[in-house]
Amino acid sequence: MKKLISAILGVLAFGVIQADDHGSGWLVDIGEGVSQSSHLCTLKGKATLTDVDKIDVKLHKWHDDNGVNITRSRLEPLFTGASTIPYDFIAVDWMTWETFGDGWDKFLTSSEGQSVFAAYNKIMDCTRVVGTIYPMFRKASARQDDQGVVTVNWCTRKDGVSQDSLIARHRTYRDGLTDDAAMQWWGIGYPSAGARKGQFPGEFYHWNTYADMKAYAKAQNNLANNEGWRGRQDYYDSYADCSGELLMTHTIVKRNQ
Repeated sequence: MKKLISAILGVLAFGVIQADDHGSGWLVDIGEGVSQSSHLCTLKGKATLTDVDKIDVKLHKWHDDNGVNITRSRLEPLFTGASTIPYDFIAVDWMTWETFGDGWDKFLTSSEGQSVFAAYNKIMDCTRVVGTIYPMFRKASARQDDQGVVTVNWCTRKDGVSQDSLIARHRTYRDGLTDDAAMQWWGIGYPSAGARKGQFPGEFYHWNTYADMKAYAKAQNNLANNEGWRGRQDYYDSYADCSGELLMTHTIVKRNQ
């Protein structure tokens, strides 16, 4: 069960870090890795997401006051299966690795930061995992849309498939995408700390962000009725074994400056 839970990460989320240059407001360029921390949380007692929102305001002010350039998003289960996601929500933090290190050092030594952390712990229990995600494709619209849906699909290279071959296959797919693509953002992530071997249903994951359910339905229709399934089947047959997509709502709660 916990293997599929981890599929949400993606955090690593999340799209959160999309477009082609830093001048457009993205955290990293296409193909550069960015840290993605996922907090898989269960609310305590009568606590609600409204209570989380109130503490988020304090956290975001702390970020701004301390120069921590971060984007934060929230995932809530939609089509996942109750046994797959025994959490109420997942908070996803997106930062460059430099900001990740600097920000956590400040947070761990800040009395105000620790006060915020304690406030969260009073209303929820969370498990935390961090990894790196590489944006492969993104649209400018993802910088304005704060609501959408996300799919996460964990995969493992097939025996005999080299990392270079897999990267080449991903790049070939990316190079064929246009602004007409149903997805707003696509990235490939790899877990780092907070999880041990065997806890994830794969070596890496695909994270796809869609503007809304209509866009997601367009992608599914392309797979079902416009020969899109052929490319996916080739990927499954020749490159990777995948666990299947989980679909969640995706809300941006804070954007990087």
